[in-house]
Amino acid sequence: DKVIEELRGLNERYGTKYFSFGDEELAGDSLRDFVDKILESDLDIEWECYGRIEDIYLDKGFCKRLRDAGCRFIQFGIESASQKVLDTSNKGYESGLTGRVLRNTYEAGIMNHAFILVGLPDDSIIESSQLIPFLEETAQYITTMKPITYKVSKWSPVALRPETFGLRLDEENTPDLEQRISVEKDSGIMSRHKARAFVKLLELWVLVSQTKR
Repeated sequence: DKVIEELRGLNERYGTKYFSFGDEELAGDSLRDFVDKILESDLDIEWECYGRIEDIYLDKGFCKRLRDAGCRFIQFGIESASQKVLDTSNKGYESGLTGRVLRNTYEAGIMNHAFILVGLPDDSIIESSQLIPFLEETAQYITTMKPITYKVSKWSPVALRPETFGLRLDEENTPDLEQRISVEKDSGIMSRHKARAFVKLLELWVLVSQTKR
């Protein structure tokens, strides 16, 4: 209710119609409740948000309500097409779910962005190569995509419990104010050189696919 009140206030005071939500917890029941509140309030706004791959988007009726509530763009943390890598990172969903989610939101009139991470724990060139057929199958549902190399965030589960992921962190060579922690070179993670090379390959794939469209 407080968020709806603030949105209405900004809309009326500044004539603001477009909003971007940076809260990564706008998912599941919270997202469903938010959509219901906007529709009940009859707010005329359009907005974008971050999204998780989850069952809520398998409901085509919900995706339509999401669009009716003003959602125009969702940035999904897809990360990988490898079930092994997804499981190690505790993403909590089956890789086959991703394409169905992207299709349903796209068909509801919502644009999709795909965040891709190369070099996650348990990732390899072989595991990352699964991204190519995945992207071939889902490209029509993806508006924009950003492949980047994985870095360990300072307060992430990987940084707090590196041994669980089979990693050793190089904290001695990580500056105090740095938000990313270095990983020991022989710590069971894809080398930075390989990860960067595969990201370049994905960037090339994006350019080629755009040319075909």
